[in-house]
Amino acid sequence: LINSGNAIINEITLTLLDNGDIGPDVKMNLLSNNFKKEYDIGCIYYNNKKIRDIDTELDYCIKIIPTFYGKNEQTLGGILLQSKKVHTGLFSRLYINGESVNGFEKVYSDSTPLGFYNGRIVGPVTIWSINYFGDEKKSDTFTNLSKYIEMYPDHGIYDI
Repeated sequence: LINSGNAIINEITLTLLDNGDIGPDVKMNLLSNNFKKEYDIGCIYYNNKKIRDIDTELDYCIKIIPTFYGKNEQTLGGILLQSKKVHTGLFSRLYINGESVNGFEKVYSDSTPLGFYNGRIVGPVTIWSINYFGDEKKSDTFTNLSKYIEMYPDHGIYDI
């Protein structure tokens, strides 16, 4: 019923408890043609902590980030929705969700929080040190230019 590329998320709902925590029911409404379905969101990051991690029908995560407009700040202002492919990727794990990943050590990060600033996503400049273990696999995709041209002929590289 949900066609790839033909669906939108028209609502994400969550409940704030009296103590400021996020309630247990976090839902997402998906709309495709005349079909609408509500899904639970089982993975939530807030303040660089994973505050919810349960199995749900869709393996999506949300990252709650602040919104800044001029001098006004709203700590629960924005949401980054991450599919399984995104939230399990290295960029999301390290940079967006602030996870610790074996082999990577954060050596520098400025004080800018990841957030929406006047409608744009801005985040800190962050540098990691990588500890190589010696059993990494070399990928010809990135080291062999001929193979890259063959795989991606429309990327503007035509000759070596």
